[in-house]
Amino acid sequence: MTTNSASHQQSENYDAVIFDMDGVIVDSEPLWRAAEAQAFQSYGVPITEDMAYQTTGLRIDEVVSYWQQRFTFDTPSQVLQDAIMDRVITQIEQTAKPMAGVLPLMDRLSASGYPLAICSSSPMRLIDAVVQKFRIKDKFQALISAEHLALGKPHPQVYLKGAEALEVVATRCIAIEDSINGVIAAKAARMTTFAVPEPSQAPLVQFAIADAKFSSLVELNQAIEEWLPRLKA
Repeated sequence: MTTNSASHQQSENYDAVIFDMDGVIVDSEPLWRAAEAQAFQSYGVPITEDMAYQTTGLRIDEVVSYWQQRFTFDTPSQVLQDAIMDRVITQIEQTAKPMAGVLPLMDRLSASGYPLAICSSSPMRLIDAVVQKFRIKDKFQALISAEHLALGKPHPQVYLKGAEALEVVATRCIAIEDSINGVIAAKAARMTTFAVPEPSQAPLVQFAIADAKFSSLVELNQAIEEWLPRLKA
């Protein structure tokens, strides 16, 4: 674990915990990259899975827009969005697994009385598919998608909506993120932000803006008592 001690608030100031979904709750980032590459390639756009790292954390319409600025293609945005989403949801339903350590972490937080929310760039139908597959809907007081917001991550709007839904002040929330875009969004919302990046992305210097960086959710679960003392009870 690495911690930005200068931004470590007093632990009793935290009232809620907000989870990103892809790469935090569900091990779906590889599924997204594969679906993105397959969908674009099927319409003649040479996107690879390695290239898809560039769009991690973006809303699906913003993914298509991102590549429209770099390639010339005539396929309508909605067609590509649907092609990607259909592939991802099928894989979520068939093969997706929760991230290691996330279910015990949710159980501890919920049992200790911390309200929880999901704030995700993914469409609501994917959020619903994940919470139903893992049977965790009852753990969350709010499920927030950036799908219909004016701006997606790295804009903070989805996180501000999450705090509003939980009826807490954003500065009294902890956000858990795996992507740079997500960390930027949570920090812009003035939330204390934990980064749990994929191992291949962990060395990126941009994660230094997070308040703490963990190698896994298992490690986060072991260290979170420093921030949330009620968990010690």
